[in-house]
Amino acid sequence: ARGTSAMLFTPSVQNDSHGSESRTILIDYVRTSAFIFFLSFKPSEPHLTRYLIEVKNFTHDQVNNDIYPVYTYVSMLLLVTLASVQVSRFAAESPLWQDKLLILAGSAGRCLVRMLLLFGESLFAMQLMQAVFALGSAAEVVFYAYVLKIVPLQHSQRLTAITQGCYLVAHTSAGILGDFLLANTGIGLVGLMWISACSVFVAAFIACTFRNPDAHAMRPRISSPGTVLRLVYTEGHFGVYVLWWIFSYSVYMTIYGYEASLYAKYTRKSQDLNGSIFAVGCLCGAVGALTLSFKVVELAASRSTLVTMLVVGMLMSVSAAVMGLRPWDEIAVAGGFAVFFLVWSFGNALFYGESRRSIHRVVHMQKIRDLIWLTEGDLQNSRPDQIRDHCAHDDHGSALAMDSVVMQLTSVAVIVNSSVATAAQSLFSVIFFTWMKADIASIFQYLAIVQCVISGLAIISMALPLKVYCSQPARLTE
Repeated sequence: ARGTSAMLFTPSVQNDSHGSESRTILIDYVRTSAFIFFLSFKPSEPHLTRYLIEVKNFTHDQVNNDIYPVYTYVSMLLLVTLASVQVSRFAAESPLWQDKLLILAGSAGRCLVRMLLLFGESLFAMQLMQAVFALGSAAEVVFYAYVLKIVPLQHSQRLTAITQGCYLVAHTSAGILGDFLLANTGIGLVGLMWISACSVFVAAFIACTFRNPDAHAMRPRISSPGTVLRLVYTEGHFGVYVLWWIFSYSVYMTIYGYEASLYAKYTRKSQDLNGSIFAVGCLCGAVGALTLSFKVVELAASRSTLVTMLVVGMLMSVSAAVMGLRPWDEIAVAGGFAVFFLVWSFGNALFYGESRRSIHRVVHMQKIRDLIWLTEGDLQNSRPDQIRDHCAHDDHGSALAMDSVVMQLTSVAVIVNSSVATAAQSLFSVIFFTWMKADIASIFQYLAIVQCVISGLAIISMALPLKVYCSQPARLTE
């Protein structure tokens, strides 16, 4: 492989290859950003509760206790199943289910959701809508794993920040457009649903153009896959980051999903301004996520990740408490939602970037390097562009093998983390909505307490000994 690489890649050819790689990365930036923008551009979303009550004629209790919880339970089932399959396939050294195919399945599910919202009338149809929406949400989790894998390490945090920023900008612009159309035209809630449907169908088309890195992925041999997966979570503070994110995500998803219900029950006056409140919150979230696209911010946050997550958690707790304690105050609800989205979006984008960096560091530890290799047959079947940057490494292609393992573990870790987080959110739903049947404002107060406890545990974890990495660090400044 070394000799062939040296003969094939003269300086001029290498320059052409690097130029082609840069164009490919740019196209990946555009495609992924456009996909998540159109998937999220739904002017009807802030008014979904009102749509279900006024257009579909359901009660508040039916919406909150019979329709919305279906999403949580089905999402948990789908993600746990997907995580189990991916972990078992990784342990068996079998190819993982391809990200692109899962994203396409989820996009098809989101298209079906729009049709059910437009044409479904029964309670069962709306429950089915939530179940299918859960399929799309599971694929959205896979999309963020795809974002971390599709570009080199030095681009992963930036692309994560940009795609999450596009997600929130789409919500912002859709919320403003929805409020404007409701106030100044006769399009109504059904018209907003049609605009949302068209946008989702455009996103599904863009997903069909995605590159499929898994189709040509290497399949390195791993002596002990279970050991590699365990060390990803136990080396360093990554396990603490994951626990913080799991419970913070559960709090975020509950507040995100039920803010419209809080507004509809307590806050709404003569004019429905929730679309604008939602838009301002999402705009703040976009600012929070996009700040991590600047390398100086990324480096500063990644050097003090635990402290950053602690601050984010405390601010999330305070903003949730404000919304729960003063639900009748439109300014308090709007301000609390804006701060909540701002800090959560920053912390969430940081966590995804740290996931890729942590996996990279662990896989490149010497004791892990010794467990991973490629056979001579694997190297002979490699494309020239796959081995070009690894021609100086040993005959077993260890660097190429480790890069492949990093990609596999990124998919597995993102899905496993999300499945556990969804299970935690399901537990919240069972406790607060099904068992306690608590008032929505009280639930926001309980969530503020939960987030405060999580932050307290993060403080305690800062005193835990940090294992020293005996490996090369993730290169963030390339």
